[in-house]
Amino acid sequence: MKTLLCLLLLLSCRLNTDILLNEIVIGDNSTDAKPYVLTAQEAQQILGEPGHIIENSDSLKTGVHEYKSTYLANALDVSTNKTGNVYYIYEDYKSETAAKKTYEGFWTSNKRSQGIEPLTQFGDEAFYHSDGRNFYLIIARKGNKMIRLKVNKVTSKTSAEVLKRVAKEVLGRV
Repeated sequence: MKTLLCLLLLLSCRLNTDILLNEIVIGDNSTDAKPYVLTAQEAQQILGEPGHIIENSDSLKTGVHEYKSTYLANALDVSTNKTGNVYYIYEDYKSETAAKKTYEGFWTSNKRSQGIEPLTQFGDEAFYHSDGRNFYLIIARKGNKMIRLKVNKVTSKTSAEVLKRVAKEVLGRV
């Protein structure tokens, strides 16, 4: 019985900590503590409508600091019958060479695709890719840092131009 009570107490503390951490990260639109975070306000600008975070993680994997978040629109777009979402990944590599190698892999695998457009004035190197109907993607590198922003399920409310503007702003502060 004591073991069960201890287990419930630990589980309760863990759940409360997770909720508290999520409230701090999710509810805060400032980037003072973590300039690499895509804010809810920025995600909603890209979506063109209110949305909420459904994924949020910060980790260190094989020497690469990785932050991921996913925002989902709150409602179905009746014009397209889709619910838009924004995927965001920030990576901080140990070296610029490692970041450049990863970026080159993305560029090489996408450069012959239709709808690809190299972007200037986006850090050191960047590109935009879209099929014109279903997704918008930006991958950009600045020094040893890289961001990936993807709108999946493009709706009548999402805008490629807003995605580009927000990506440029995020890249400028990392």
